[in-house]
This record gives sequence, C-alpha cells and structure tokens, in this order.
Amino acid sequence: MTKFNRDDFNYGGGYLMYSGDAGSANEYYGDDAHPTRVGKRKELFVARFKYCARDKAGFLSFLIKNFTPEEYFTLMNTPNPKNPWNNTFSPATILEAKGYISATVKSGMKKKGYSAFDKNSYRDYFEKHVSSNGDCGAYWKEVDEVHAAVLKAAA
Repeated sequence: MTKFNRDDFNYGGGYLMYSGDAGSANEYYGDDAHPTRVGKRKELFVARFKYCARDKAGFLSFLIKNFTPEEYFTLMNTPNPKNPWNNTFSPATILEAKGYISATVKSGMKKKGYSAFDKNSYRDYFEKHVSSNGDCGAYWKEVDEVHAAVLKAAA
C-alpha cells in the first residue's frame, strides 16, 4: 500500500488532482494521446472546491492522514447503493464516513459556541441551527447508511 505524497497534488480551477502512484487505480494515456504523453500516468480527480477553496487544506490533510491512494480512488469509483442513479460516492461523503468536518462547517459551529468537532456535536449543531424543523432522524438514518456503505466498501 502506497501513501499519498503531498507534492503530487495539483490544484487549479477549483479542481484538486493527483498525479502520484495510485496503485491499481492508475490510468495511463493510450495511443490516442499526444505522442509525448503515450504511456504516461494520467492525473486522477480528487475533489472540486468550486465555492469554498478554504476547505481544500483541511480536506487534503485529512485525506493524507486517513486514506491510501488505492483505498480512496477505489471508493471514488464504487457505486453508491443509496443513490437512485447508482452514482459513485462523492469525495466529501468518503471523508465524512471517517469523521471529516469541513472548515466551513467548523467555522459555523465555532460561531454558535461549539468547541468539540465530532459527529455528535455536528449533528446537534445541524439540528439546532441549520435544519428548518429540527427533526432530522430520517436524514441521519440515511447518512449513517451511506457512511456504513462507504466503510464496508473500504474494508
């Protein structure tokens, strides 16, 4: 199992890409590419930060600490069984399954007086300050099922 190399990440235009060794997830340019690229490794999509680039640093640190390239890119290509269109898991969902909370959410939690940033405090914050009705039981059940599916696929 290889580890992510921070130097192999490239960020531009809101997209975070990875050009390092990703084991079995590596993709290579074929004969239809420019002759200078044939046989070289393609950059792999990691995540998009279109609206809030400040979340990138925390996302990247959490990704490097908690995932291997093989594990992450396998999950990125695993169909989400809870999605009616059978889309793959999103980057945020993959990290959230292991406890990631974005910098934007942490900032909102700090403004409301939270000092712990874990699953329980996030749920309390969401129900009290984000949800319109405060009753999120069905929503959290769905979230827990998706996170369980991510962790099962990662095993």
